[in-house]
Amino acid sequence: MPEVQIRKRVLLVEEIFHEGGPVAPQPHRRAVALVVIRNPYAGGYVEKIEGFMDDLKPLGLEMARSLVAALGGDPKVVEGYGKGAIVGSAGELEHGALWHVPGGYGMRDVLGGAKAIVASTKKVGGPGARLDIPITHINASYVRSHFDAMEVGIADAPRADETFVEETSTEMGRKVDPPTRRAAAVAVIENPYAGQYVEDLSELMAIGEELGELLTQRAVAALGIAGPSAESYGKAAAVGENGELEHAAAILHPKLGTPVRRVLGKGAALIPSSKKRGGPKEQIKGEDGLR
Repeated sequence: MPEVQIRKRVLLVEEIFHEGGPVAPQPHRRAVALVVIRNPYAGGYVEKIEGFMDDLKPLGLEMARSLVAALGGDPKVVEGYGKGAIVGSAGELEHGALWHVPGGYGMRDVLGGAKAIVASTKKVGGPGARLDIPITHINASYVRSHFDAMEVGIADAPRADETFVEETSTEMGRKVDPPTRRAAAVAVIENPYAGQYVEDLSELMAIGEELGELLTQRAVAALGIAGPSAESYGKAAAVGENGELEHAAAILHPKLGTPVRRVLGKGAALIPSSKKRGGPKEQIKGEDGLR
């Protein structure tokens, strides 16, 4: 199988003391490992690519170990994780999917058998492309206190024939039958708590419940299908620069999911999510790939 050729590594650690509220006695720490590798399938269509997952497993383990070391060396301090990949423009989205097994396997192994699925996302992009990596609890994806996301990117990657991986009809030549159709319903609302610190965010939770039903109805209508015919879902929120990330969490997590499932008439699985802070023209990518 192809050799894993590494051009660049990046290891980043964040220490977050506050998000506009009280200063935490101990900072919340997040670490991300990024590796830029050559895409051996760039520039052409190759049907059988799954063997490269085995070649990537040692890299997944190495990256997971570097993250634990960056956070002090004790795997027990790690409470959440996520993964992702950006494929250069000469590749296809399915090449990023090759990171699912080695990325998840590496982190669960190093952490001693973490039980939850490793939330993930992927996209095709050029140098400087950014990716919002979803983060969930290592043993239970439904633990809302650990719903998070981390935006990552490298200024000169990925080049056209590269992929960079993070520990976050016809589609680029790969046949999809029947054609995959995706819809995103987006609402822009006033943040009642912008510019101030408020403990009780129940108003935003109620807004989330209302939007969950409205936006799901719009998305289903755009696809021209009945709710039960939908096969996947996701959610995301971007907060203006005068807000805080917790405002996005209040909208997304406690109450938005129930009306989504009600409109669809099904949905036992966790609804994957992502959130970020940004200004006008900011984009956010959910796990379904829509921005």
